[in-house]
Amino acid sequence: MTDEQYLGIIGCRGCFKCLETCPEGAIKNKGSYVTIDRDKCTMCMKCVESCPYGSIVCLD
Repeated sequence: MTDEQYLGIIGCRGCFKCLETCPEGAIKNKGSYVTIDRDKCTMCMKCVESCPYGSIVCLD
């Protein structure tokens, strides 16, 4: 992951499909939404592809 870009979550609906796809364990369940640990995230984009709502986006 670069210092300029990271993944952010906007409007998470709590389906948790991204939890199942993250190979690094960077996504954490916070009850009704998730967060992404920027230190663990490798920007593989598997969570982006798995989110049916488009809630995980690349930010800089």
